[in-house]
Amino acid sequence: MATALWLGASVPLRAETRSPVIVVLGDSLARGNFGAELGERFHAQAVNLGIGGQKADAIAARFGALPVHLRLSEPELHEGANPIAAIWPEIFRTSDTATRSTHATLAGISGTYQRHGEGDPPYHDVNIFTPDPGQTLPVSMAGNVELVLDPPAPPADVLIICAGRNNHLPADQDKVLSAIAAIVEKQRRLGGHFLVLGIPNQAGPEEARGTPAYQAIVDFNALLSRLYGDDYVDIRAAYNAGGNPALPQDQADRDADVPPASLRADHIHYNPAGRHVWAKAVGDAIAAHHWLESYANLPDKGKS
Repeated sequence: MATALWLGASVPLRAETRSPVIVVLGDSLARGNFGAELGERFHAQAVNLGIGGQKADAIAARFGALPVHLRLSEPELHEGANPIAAIWPEIFRTSDTATRSTHATLAGISGTYQRHGEGDPPYHDVNIFTPDPGQTLPVSMAGNVELVLDPPAPPADVLIICAGRNNHLPADQDKVLSAIAAIVEKQRRLGGHFLVLGIPNQAGPEEARGTPAYQAIVDFNALLSRLYGDDYVDIRAAYNAGGNPALPQDQADRDADVPPASLRADHIHYNPAGRHVWAKAVGDAIAAHHWLESYANLPDKGKS
């Protein structure tokens, strides 16, 4: 059903028997959790797949859209925890000590890949792979090996892609475009819908109107708009047009075309008021597509 709708086929909507799933994939701007408001608006399960500080290729690889490779510290895979000497892209790396894990397969051996940080900032990454019980081990594994992540669960009826803010534009433009395209293609294969969010600029003189950094972001977002059309959301414009013009700093920020002070927690990340602006812009785009109308008549659910 979802695939037919995405392809534009004219088919009748049927009533669904489960709640829809909205997944927000990306960096710290995704981790800020505007997806929770989308979940409330559409009576959906909202899944937050945001990890702060990540570049676009790591985000795409974490979604299973780009390959992940690693090299073990020892030349064979054995039972128990196997230290990883290197992994690229670093799909769980971030500036904290949190433990993150996912189920995956390494050279035909299923198990769990896990990362956590140790020590003081910027932290030392500890990566391990632990095989599931009941498999034939040890297995020779010298050199670089692909880590195949399990498919995303639950699959997204609507995937919100928030990637590229931690890359450098315009130098990294092709890398970001390739990563987003890989995520989109993966989501299409999974049969779901997607929205690509533009990249916001930060407050302050470095990315204000008239600077090279500002123009690079504006030009890149224009390219995303041309590539993805109605599946693109100009979140930068929505964010920067918000706030309260009666507040002098908000008006100054709007004049500079940067996020207004009343909507942000720092130079770029949104506060609760800004989160509402993000959720409304993305939610309005979802509603305009009518993607989730077949879920509207679930028991105890109302139409958004």
